[in-house]
Amino acid sequence: MRVMQEIKKESGIRLQKARNDAGYSLTKMSAAMNGELAPSRISNYEQGTRMMTVPTAIAVSELLGVSPAYLLVIDESLSPFDRLNKSQMELWQLMLKISAREENEVARISRMIKSYLDE
Repeated sequence: MRVMQEIKKESGIRLQKARNDAGYSLTKMSAAMNGELAPSRISNYEQGTRMMTVPTAIAVSELLGVSPAYLLVIDESLSPFDRLNKSQMELWQLMLKISAREENEVARISRMIKSYLDE
């Protein structure tokens, strides 16, 4: 859980830097994305309270001129990942694949995982 928090935090730092470097305010970035992401959602990503899905990272990366891998913290400076064992890394990769699915499917899988963890 701690590793995921560190990844979300780093992702938020990278998003905010890329947004600022591109000269966008939260509102202007939202408008440039045709309102697909509300300013509050972008702020949540930047604060590390939410993690971007792969499709969102792709769309944002195209606007900001950075790679989706950079925004998702899956690049050459993977310091949080250095502490993951093989099984944890596989789980992270599965989570990224799941996040690219339809929202109702992501919600269904999330409920299954929560149910498993609550046992």
